[in-house]
Amino acid sequence: MARRTLRRCGVCALLCLAAVSRSSLTWTTPTRRLQTSTFTGLQVPSSQLQKLERTSRQSRGGDAVLSKDLGGKVGEGLLVSLVAGLSVFAMSRLQLAIHKQVWVPPFGAIVLIFATQAVQEAKQGKSLDASSMLKVAAEAIVGVAGACALTVGTARLLGGSPSVLRALAVSFASLWMTFSPASFFPPAGALCALFVERVVAKGPLPGFEYALFPCSIGVALLLISTRVLASVLARLVGKSQA
Repeated sequence: MARRTLRRCGVCALLCLAAVSRSSLTWTTPTRRLQTSTFTGLQVPSSQLQKLERTSRQSRGGDAVLSKDLGGKVGEGLLVSLVAGLSVFAMSRLQLAIHKQVWVPPFGAIVLIFATQAVQEAKQGKSLDASSMLKVAAEAIVGVAGACALTVGTARLLGGSPSVLRALAVSFASLWMTFSPASFFPPAGALCALFVERVVAKGPLPGFEYALFPCSIGVALLLISTRVLASVLARLVGKSQA
């Protein structure tokens, strides 16, 4: 009886030792972290997902355009002044060449607005982006043309009453830009006021063509010249940022 008990104890001990040795020899395979793809919902390794996203950005042109360092606030300010000055010079030479007035004093404010926008776009390499230029041109030209046409019509109806004409010209310009597809372009009010002063001075007055030339065409020429100059100068003096 005692021998049987000892044998059973020995067998149990051997079985325990075998179980312990087997568990100690079992290898645990490290699990690799997976990240769910936002595109397909599939689980892919994060490194592969990053490569896919980088390839996608490159195919869309996201990494193709590098921003430029134009020298900080001072450098950008100098570039804006240079772009604006060269644009005014070009407009003045054009006026001398065609013997028609293409420059009017309110364009001084407009050229600074466009030059500032052009330099900011040039920093991103987008100063000659066609969609951006068309959007700005359409909004500004619609605002200027509509406001100036309303001013000419009002002057013809009311005659040369300075106080009333000045007030209505600015008010109508604001209303036009508020309720039309144009953006709110404040220099349009200055172009309207310029026409009113010609009425008050009783000098020779243009008709509704004033809204087209020099106003609308002048705005378009200033936009094009500032964008082209900003693009060229940014390429010359700017440093690409990775």
